[in-house]
Amino acid sequence: MLSAPQLNVVVGTVFALWAIALIATGVHIQVQFFKPFSFVTAASGFILTAFDRLAWKWRVWRGWLVRRPNIRGTWRATLRPTGGRPLDGFMIVRQTLTSLSLRLLTAESASVTVSSDIILEPDGTVALAAVYRADPRLEVRGRSPIHNGAFYVTLSAAPPHELVGHYWTDRGSSGEMRLYDKRDRLFSTFGEAQGAA
Repeated sequence: MLSAPQLNVVVGTVFALWAIALIATGVHIQVQFFKPFSFVTAASGFILTAFDRLAWKWRVWRGWLVRRPNIRGTWRATLRPTGGRPLDGFMIVRQTLTSLSLRLLTAESASVTVSSDIILEPDGTVALAAVYRADPRLEVRGRSPIHNGAFYVTLSAAPPHELVGHYWTDRGSSGEMRLYDKRDRLFSTFGEAQGAA
């Protein structure tokens, strides 16, 4: 999302180019031409913010204006470590058109993304890639220390109902990851999400 100074530069550039085009076609420019600058900047900021947070999800934009899939919500998560037992949790996805953050909650830890993005691959496949930091609860850190990791999952369809792929960590572990059964509500803790399941 554009900051206020960036938006001022964009609107100012459009005003300047419009003025140059008018002058080039013989139109006399007057000071009144620039009076609505602050109104146009404020209105543009409001419209862009509303589109970024809400309107981008509307079906009318799908495919031709917005290709980014909407994955916002709480997903059930199943991790299957190589050589280990499956681990269940919930992936909380907060998303706007221009931002994306994910938090994986399990009974023992919370992992938050440091960087994440939705990737539109040339063959049409849509994937979610992220780097995260895992922060296990104090009582389990003897066997599960704080660590960093990454995952790469592909989306099943449009709209997506399942994401499947792999994860790996800097402590040498790896495995499969599956996100499914999405709900719109965003939960803050594992207990809340599990209680509403």
